[in-house]
Amino acid sequence: MTRAGGEALPDGTELVVLDLDGTLARLDIDWAQLRKLANERGRALLGAAAPVGVLATLRALAARGHRAVARELEAVVAERERAAAARCELNAALCAWLEREAAGLPLAVLTLNDAAAARTALARAGLEDRVVAVVGRGDAPPKPDPTGLFAIVDSVGSRPERVLLIGDSEVDAECAFAAGARFRWVDEIGCAWTCGDLLRA
Repeated sequence: MTRAGGEALPDGTELVVLDLDGTLARLDIDWAQLRKLANERGRALLGAAAPVGVLATLRALAARGHRAVARELEAVVAERERAAAARCELNAALCAWLEREAAGLPLAVLTLNDAAAARTALARAGLEDRVVAVVGRGDAPPKPDPTGLFAIVDSVGSRPERVLLIGDSEVDAECAFAAGARFRWVDEIGCAWTCGDLLRA
């Protein structure tokens, strides 16, 4: 669903933070297959207490002492993400907006995906020289927890109210709100992509 809103960069913005999958790029990954793998591993080791979903299973396995299995599963997910990022479809409208409205401003990425996958997508978009920080899965608690966004803000010596987070999901919006940052839905300024359930289901 498209949200009403303007395209102009908010006054006083010093840093633009992007979500990755569904915002800057679309990663063509068979998440259903990865969820099935994660759920099978979770049930085998955690029984009835096993959560459903990739991220939840990774966290539960690590928390309950199955760190080797969690690392193995994380490696599989990260490899799929990196491969997908190397061939990803970019949000050309968003990239054009960043050049037009946010020219000269530093960029950062805050994502539930692998950080290396994010860097690959940024390189494909020709944005890597503007990027001052990438916070990916495992670098901070997952959104909507604002810890990763605070880390990005601190790394450039800015303040949350001078940061614009652009995303495609409620967790992105909640993260910005929790941090006191500004938020813009990507479909206000880029393509109205439907990201589906991605890692969250």
